[in-house]
Amino acid sequence: MLESYSPYQSLTIKHPLLTRELNQIRWAHDPSHLTYFSFEVGAGLLGLQMVMVGLVSCALSAFVAQTNSADLPFAVLLLLVFLHIGVSVGTDIYTLYNAIQLWQSRSRREHWDALRLTIPTDNALIEMYAGLAELKSWRALYADTTLRFSLSILMGMTAAAVVLVFFQITGIADTTTERVSTLIGIIVLLAAFAFTYARAPLWRFRATVMFGLLVAESSHDLTAALFAGLAGVLALRLIVIAVMLAVLQIVLVGRSFAEGLLTCALLIGVAASAYWLTRPAYVRLRTWLQRRLAQRMLDQ
Repeated sequence: MLESYSPYQSLTIKHPLLTRELNQIRWAHDPSHLTYFSFEVGAGLLGLQMVMVGLVSCALSAFVAQTNSADLPFAVLLLLVFLHIGVSVGTDIYTLYNAIQLWQSRSRREHWDALRLTIPTDNALIEMYAGLAELKSWRALYADTTLRFSLSILMGMTAAAVVLVFFQITGIADTTTERVSTLIGIIVLLAAFAFTYARAPLWRFRATVMFGLLVAESSHDLTAALFAGLAGVLALRLIVIAVMLAVLQIVLVGRSFAEGLLTCALLIGVAASAYWLTRPAYVRLRTWLQRRLAQRMLDQ
């Protein structure tokens, strides 16, 4: 769920201070403990996911059996989505706080300038503290990603139920090529959205940590830095929502001018761009934030 990334990839510098910082994180002071924690939390959340899948399975069974009861499964899905929004926002707040508090508390120490002299470059120092901040917030990210993964599975179940109802209503014999093409395009679009939805937390998490470090360097007051960070994260979420609405509008407009195979091609094209544009956007944002932080450190 978290791909092959680990915060320890940013903690490659051999430094006594880094060893001391890692020893303070008792639950994951080395990669083996982090792996054990991932399996432990995954097992703990398995029960919650089974309950969620069970609820939606019952709702989808009713949906397939009685097509007029569509409100039930979508109401359950909506409830789960709102539950995850709360978890996701909480993860952002927790991540920001850890990043800001870590950077401000360490940069105020008397040996900060000496530390910068013992690290090859400021970028290496930034990566080290970014890795430490990510490690401190890793538990929250794992919970966020696990819930998203389960919701993605539920989206797939919902799409399967819609397909079954589609063939129940139209009948396989009466199904036209245009309808099948449109249906295939919708399924591919939903699959790409679910895949991106499940993986986006990690990309946003790393950008949020770097943004927290930049805000912490810009403001020496913890409260002011936290509010500035929350405003930035909220702005990022609003931008993502605006982009999604714009893509939806493109799909709707394109659907009115295209039929059959053209609609299928349009939806598949949007589905492909959902993943191949989202990840590079977060990576470039994090790189830009890191450059800004290094420049700010150089100016001081």
